Amino acid sequence: MKNPLIIFGITALFFTGCTNKTTLTYKPILEEKPKNNIEVKLLDFKDRRPAKDLIGHFRNEYGIPTVKLIARNDIAKWTSSSLREELERSGFTVKGYGSDVETEIRGDIYDLYCDTGGYYNGRMTIKLKVKRDGEIVFKKKYRAKEDNGFVWFTNAKSSTRAIEMNMQTINREIVDDLTRNVFGLSD
Repeated sequence: MKNPLIIFGITALFFTGCTNKTTLTYKPILEEKPKNNIEVKLLDFKDRRPAKDLIGHFRNEYGIPTVKLIARNDIAKWTSSSLREELERSGFTVKGYGSDVETEIRGDIYDLYCDTGGYYNGRMTIKLKVKRDGEIVFKKKYRAKEDNGFVWFTNAKSSTRAIEMNMQTINREIVDDLTRNVFGLSD
C-alpha cells in the first residue's frame, strides 16, 4: 500500500453519512410547591438553529464526526414542554395560546448540541422574553454546558442525557428568575 492516507480518507467519507435517531426525554428536577396563584401564558419556543433535527455528532478517535445524532421529536416543543413541567411544579398555572393572561413567556433556541468525542459534551443557548400587557418586562440569554462523563462506548442515550442536563440547568435558572425577578416572590 503506497498511501495509507487514501484508505483513511475513503473510510472517513464512508462513515460520515451514518445517522443515529433518538428521542429526547425530560425528567423534572425542581421540587413541587403549592400553587402561587400566578398565571402565565407559555408560547411554543422557536427553534432558530439552522439544522432543526441535528442534536449532535459522534466522533471517532481522530476527532472526525462519523455519526450524526438526529432528534425524532420537535426540539421547540420538547423545550417548551420541559419548561411547562418545571413551572407547574413550582406553583405556576401555565396556559397556552388564546388564553387571556397578562404575562406571556416566549423563547428562542439558538444552540442545542452534544459533541461526543472523549466526553459527552452538551451545550444549549436559549433567549427568553417575558411580556406583561404587551411590554417586555424581562429578557435574558441562558447558556449551559454540561457533560455526561467519559465516553466508554458511544451511545445516543448518554448523549441525550447530556442535552437533558443542559435543559434542566436552564429551566432551573428560568424558574428562579421568574420567581424572584419578574414576580418578586421568595423561596
